[in-house]
Amino acid sequence: MNLKIREDKSYYIYAGKRIHIQVSDTQSKARCTAGFPVIKPNGRKGMLTAGHCVYENTDPDVYTKINGTLEDIGDVTKVAVGDEEGNEYALIELHTWEWGDPTACVPKLDRNGILQFAPINSTYSPKQGEEVCGFGSFNGYVCGKIVEVDQTAEFTRRLNKIDTGLMNFRGGDSGGPIFTSEGLARAHPVGHEVGGGKQDGKNVSFYMPIETTLKALGNFKITTADSCPN
Repeated sequence: MNLKIREDKSYYIYAGKRIHIQVSDTQSKARCTAGFPVIKPNGRKGMLTAGHCVYENTDPDVYTKINGTLEDIGDVTKVAVGDEEGNEYALIELHTWEWGDPTACVPKLDRNGILQFAPINSTYSPKQGEEVCGFGSFNGYVCGKIVEVDQTAEFTRRLNKIDTGLMNFRGGDSGGPIFTSEGLARAHPVGHEVGGGKQDGKNVSFYMPIETTLKALGNFKITTADSCPN
């Protein structure tokens, strides 16, 4: 499936976009997925992703492909991987003066199985048994039901677990947006993907709840939109 995006700078960065994060002082880059866009009252804009994508680097550059070339789009300024509150996130502050604002949209399949954009709306905290969906930049669109909430995982992270059935996220999908939606009309941020695999013969995925992350960040809010590019 090919996701078509507009060719102007303001639509290069969106939730679900593949990103590359510098590893230490080397030329190596970890591949992950951008999560939801956020904004601070002072206008500072950023994107979320998974904290473990950052490794041991304290101030890495973040890149994404623009016209086939990796371009520096921002820096990671805050990271948590199992702090005392059980958080797992990384905050990327974006160079929006160079590449434009991140678009507040997520990739979602329509009724015909074609990947489209859905605008981001208010956050949502689903309960156990509800269905959520997500998008990873390597394995694409994945859905499943929440089977456990507030589970203590490795590194003392407190995560929610999804049974994703026959599909699952893969390496490089970490940080991708998890959401519920009302068709293509709006998507409600639920969290970001932080890992998964096989458990008891089932595909499972774990995500960090968005409300927990926003509380940890302080004054950041989710960026929303009324519509998306075609």
